[in-house]
Amino acid sequence: MRKAILVVSSIPLLREVLCEELERQDYSVAWATDIQAAIRTTSLRRTDLLLIDLDGQPADGVRILSQIAVINPELQMVVLTRHAELQTAVLCSGVAAVAEKPIDLRGLFRLTHELITQEPKDRGRFRVVPQSTVDHQDNRQNRLGEPSSCPTEYRGWGINE
Repeated sequence: MRKAILVVSSIPLLREVLCEELERQDYSVAWATDIQAAIRTTSLRRTDLLLIDLDGQPADGVRILSQIAVINPELQMVVLTRHAELQTAVLCSGVAAVAEKPIDLRGLFRLTHELITQEPKDRGRFRVVPQSTVDHQDNRQNRLGEPSSCPTEYRGWGINE
């Protein structure tokens, strides 16, 4: 049975990039535009991993993550954010990892695979995926090694262009 991943982001380009690559990696992928929509989905109970962009979410996003952990205690959660100070706050809400923006896609997908295949008894270590170090002015390839397809106007939206 394919593992299920729910991607939550209000940024269409970020959602699209993450969903397409995760589907290519043979995961069952669903998405929501915000954290409230994610909670309303019945699939949250059957989701193995939650990738959630907390930038642009309600100020009580960290509290809502704790509620999600109650709904599905086995759910692995990864927070995507520009705000490094959130690392301490999300640590207490059941989050397995934080991926700093701009996102290092290769590091995020490696972490996703590691978390989703991890046995529940081996969980509990908090992880951080450091932000990408790609120079967006000089490097037109993303971390997956493919030519960039990101239009200039989307640069800085939290993904490797």
